[in-house]
Parts: sequence; C-alpha cells; structure tokens
Amino acid sequence: MKGKNKGISPVIATIILIAFAIAAGFIVWKIVAGSAKSTTAISLQVVSVDAKADALGQRIALKLTLKNPGNRVVQVKSITVTYLTGAANPPTVSVTWKPTLPANIPAGALVDISGTANAPQGTTFDDGKQLEIKITYEGPDGTERVETTYATITRMS
Repeated sequence: MKGKNKGISPVIATIILIAFAIAAGFIVWKIVAGSAKSTTAISLQVVSVDAKADALGQRIALKLTLKNPGNRVVQVKSITVTYLTGAANPPTVSVTWKPTLPANIPAGALVDISGTANAPQGTTFDDGKQLEIKITYEGPDGTERVETTYATITRMS
C-alpha cells in the first residue's frame, strides 16, 4: 500500500499558511489603526478678564484674554455682556459691546479681545459690581458652545 499517503502537498500547505498570516496581519493592523485615531478636543478658556470703568461709571473698558487649548480651530461667534446691578429692579442690564472678533482662533493660540461700552441708560458701572460675560464659539463640527465668566468692575479714579 505504498503511494497512498493521505494529506496535502507542501506547496498547498505553504499557500494556506501565507494566506493565514496575511489575514492575521490585516486584522491586527485594523485594530491598531482604529485605536490610534486622535481625539478631537474643542474648547475655549478665559485666561483673564479686565473691566475698568471711568471715574463717573458711564463707560467701561473690557479686555478678555482667551486661549484655545484644544487641537482644533475655534471661531468666536458672539460675546454677550450682562451687568449684574445687584438692585431689585432691574437686577441685570444688558450691555452693548461689539468688539472686533477674531475670525478663527488656532489650536494652542492666545488671543486678546478688547473694546469699550457705554453704561445702559439710567445706570452707571459701580465699583465692585459684576459683569457676566458669555462667549459663544464653535468648532469645525459646527456645534455651538458657551463659556461663561465673571468680571469685577473697578473704577478708575
């Protein structure tokens, strides 16, 4: 019964082993490539805020320093300032402040935004009172986010 060996030929065995190695390598590559994708970080930090009113409290100079600590460009869409009067009526007053906003803040960049605003009709900016500042921004994904900060008013003498 010579010549009736059962099994596969060495050539076919080699082809099967190579195909198996290629398939295993492809699977490992897909797993590693999928886990190595970078995460998107979109954020904006208020580094500092300065609010100085003139001696009569009729005009205020505002300066914001913003930082983009993320890894994507962000765009500041608007900045809303509300004067927290502390009075019973009205407890808050909207302040019109229209600074020139940067078109885009690159990842890791530090940006200063400054300008002046007049006190709303019938009010003055009082020393020690608060301003609420809301910064609306968006990242490349189009999602709007809001960062809120507060500033204490100091009057120049």
